[in-house]
Amino acid sequence: MSKSTKIKELTSHEVSQLLTNKKFSKLKPSSCNLCGEKKRFLRRIFEVYGVAKRKHSDDKTQNNIRLQFKQEYSIDFIFFKIHDGQFFVDSAVCGVCKSTAIVYDIDLFDQDMISELSKLTGKSKEDIIMGLRLASNILKDD
Repeated sequence: MSKSTKIKELTSHEVSQLLTNKKFSKLKPSSCNLCGEKKRFLRRIFEVYGVAKRKHSDDKTQNNIRLQFKQEYSIDFIFFKIHDGQFFVDSAVCGVCKSTAIVYDIDLFDQDMISELSKLTGKSKEDIIMGLRLASNILKDD
């Protein structure tokens, strides 16, 4: 990572503002890898400056940023997001055990996604939800 790369943690107000954006917040904390908590998480979001757009998805760049987060912030899991041309790192802290090893996932039952799937497949929203529940249960059993 170059010396011109800067990382700025967003304020709680900035985080709240960003999380109101449905596209940004589709990928969100789902469980703590340490204690299994599923609901109580404190989000920490950082903006990364000084990385060329063509390098945002570069493995070497992301690995260097991961190492910096582990060393400087003691954050185990981070997720890279690009939103409105800005490069962000999204992380969370477990509200129970304070771990930063938080697994992120997409909410399968997001109403916007269900509506889109309904339009694409021609199936009713209820059929989509039943199919998602069935698939989710099959995956959990594996």
